[in-house]
Amino acid sequence: MTAGLLAPPRYDASTIVPTVAHIGVGAFHRAHQAVYADAVLATGSAAGGITAMSLHSSQLTSALRRQGYRYLVIERGESGDRARPVTSIRDALSVPSHGLDAVLDRLTDPRVTVVTLTVTEKGYCCTAATGDLDPARPEVTHDIAHPSRPTSLPGVLVESLARRRALGIAAPTICSCDNLRANGQTTRRVVTALAAQRGGGLADWIETTVSFPSSMVDRMVPEPTDAVRQEAYDLTGRADDCAVVTEPFSAWVLEDHFPSGRPPWERVGVELVDEVLPFERAKVRILNGAHSALAYLGLLAGHSEIDRAYGDPRLREFVSEMLVHEVIPTLTPPPGVDLAAYARVTLSRFGNFRLGYTTRKVAGDGAEKLPGRILASVTDRLAVGAPVQRLGLVVAAFATCALGPRAKELGVVDPTLDRLLPEPRRPVGAAAAVEALLSVQAIFGPDMRHHVSFRDEVHRYAADLWKGDVTAAIRRSER
Repeated sequence: MTAGLLAPPRYDASTIVPTVAHIGVGAFHRAHQAVYADAVLATGSAAGGITAMSLHSSQLTSALRRQGYRYLVIERGESGDRARPVTSIRDALSVPSHGLDAVLDRLTDPRVTVVTLTVTEKGYCCTAATGDLDPARPEVTHDIAHPSRPTSLPGVLVESLARRRALGIAAPTICSCDNLRANGQTTRRVVTALAAQRGGGLADWIETTVSFPSSMVDRMVPEPTDAVRQEAYDLTGRADDCAVVTEPFSAWVLEDHFPSGRPPWERVGVELVDEVLPFERAKVRILNGAHSALAYLGLLAGHSEIDRAYGDPRLREFVSEMLVHEVIPTLTPPPGVDLAAYARVTLSRFGNFRLGYTTRKVAGDGAEKLPGRILASVTDRLAVGAPVQRLGLVVAAFATCALGPRAKELGVVDPTLDRLLPEPRRPVGAAAAVEALLSVQAIFGPDMRHHVSFRDEVHRYAADLWKGDVTAAIRRSER
C-alpha cells in the first residue's frame, strides 16, 4: 500500500532556535517527541525545536545533518498509510563526531530549558529491581573516577548541571521518556546519587533546583528497515537514512513541572497532569507487559513477528487472560481511563501486521525490561496472596529464551543479563536456569525467590517449555 505524502510543515525551520536538547536519536524519538515538536512549531511557537544528541554513535546524527534535518515518518494504518516530513530537529551532535565538550556546551546553553531522554532502560545505569544507581556498571565506575569526562547518561547530565551551577545558568527541566517505573524519580535518583560522589553540595543543589517530571509515552515504533528507507526515497526522490515507520496511534502524558519553561505541547494533544504514575503503570504493565509476553512465548512457539504471535489463538487468549485476571487488578485506573477497554485496544494494536515488529527485538534486554513490565505486577499480587500463574509463565518463558536448549538459535540479545549471571549465558537444564535467574537480585529483588508457590510455578512451566511444549505450559497456567 503506497503512502500518501503530506505537505511539509508550515513553519520556517531555518529560523528555529532549539530550546529542547534530546539525548537518544533512536526511532522512537523520531516518531514520537519529534513529531509532537513538529506540530507545536507549526502552531507558531518559537519554543520546541530540538537539538538531537547521541553519546555513543554518530550514525544517525551524521545522517540528520546530511539530510538537512528532514526525514519522513510513515504511519501505517488499516485505512491506508501517510507519510509526513518532520523538520523539528534543528541540530544534531554526537560525542564520537563532535566531542564531549560540544555536547556539554549545548546542554549548558541557557536557551535550552528542557532536556528529554530516550536511551532505553539500560541507559540509566540503574539496578532494574530498585531503580538505584548501579555502582558496578563500568561506565559508572569511570564517571566516579573522571567526573568531568563522563561516558554514561547520568554522568553527562551531572557534569552539564555542574557547569550550569558554576556559570550561574538556570537549570533545565530533565524529562525521561523511557519505559522506566517512575521514570522521573528514577532519573532524579541516579543523577543525584552520582552527583553525591563529587561532593561540594552539587547533589543538594540538584535535589532542590532541578525538576524531573515523569512522563508516559505510547507509540509502537519498530526498528526501521532498508525497505522503509527505500519507500521514503520512492516518495521524495531523496535518500532518507532517518525514515521511520509507526502506527497512527500516539499518546504522551506529562507531569506539568517545568519551572524553566517548556514548549506549548498542550496545543498538539500532549496531556499535562499533576501526576503521571497511574498512567505510566497502566501503560508499562498492560502494553509493554503484553508485548514482552507475546515476544517470549511467540519466539518459543515459532513466530518471528509480533503480529504472528498475536494471531496465534493460544497466545492471544493467554495474554488477554493475563491482563484481565492478573495485571489490571494491580492497577489504579487513571482519571477517565477504562483499563479493560485500554487493554482490548492495546491488544488489537499488536495485530498491525504492516509494522513488522520482530519478537526477537521485543524480547531483547529482558533483564532491564522484566522488572517494570512483569515483576511489578507479580510483586503486587504476591503481597496480597493472589495467584500469578500466567505472570509466572512469562517469567519461565523469559528463562527459556535466555538459557533454554534453543537459546543460541533464538538469538535474544541481553547484555545486562550476560553481565549479571555468574556464569556465561549458555543453555542449561530448566531447574538450574530458574534457580540461577531467580537468584539475580538486580532483576528479581531479594525476596521473590523465597515465595515458594511462585518459584514452584516457574519451575513447572519451565519444565514444559524446555521440552518445547508451549501449549502444555499455557494449559497448566489455566488450572
